[in-house]
Amino acid sequence: MANLTAGQIMNMAIRMDEGEKVIVECASYEEMESLRTHLYRVRSSLLKTHPSIANMLWISRKIDGDNYFVSVVKEKTVSNAFIVGKDGTIRPFEKDDAGMITSESEDQRIARLMREDGKTEEEIAEYFAEKGEQDFDAAASKLEELQGLTSQDDDLELEKGGEK
Repeated sequence: MANLTAGQIMNMAIRMDEGEKVIVECASYEEMESLRTHLYRVRSSLLKTHPSIANMLWISRKIDGDNYFVSVVKEKTVSNAFIVGKDGTIRPFEKDDAGMITSESEDQRIARLMREDGKTEEEIAEYFAEKGEQDFDAAASKLEELQGLTSQDDDLELEKGGEK
């Protein structure tokens, strides 16, 4: 059997059919953990460039007595999924319902969508400046509320040295 790197194993896993898996037997616990760590690093870098592919690959380990295994499974996709509402209504599971689990923050997503809508960088910056002010005002209001201050207290004068 040829010596394989984590990158080569992941490349093999990418080309597998859905539901198939690569299993690697390791000589020791340390080797198993090292390989698993390297596989996660390769998957992590793949997430940045090809998230839909990386999200289909699952890495796991198995210890069976003195035998140590690492596996990479290519997730099987399904069709004909349905969503059942709280009231018992059933609707088809649309591709948009799935969303993608990404490392993209909410602000990054908003900026990307604004660019896709044809907004200029200046318009995007203006939006975030206004959003920042609104977020700050909301946080300050929440802080005042938590401290027990109300808008009525704004008109009261603070006592100084026991005098009013």
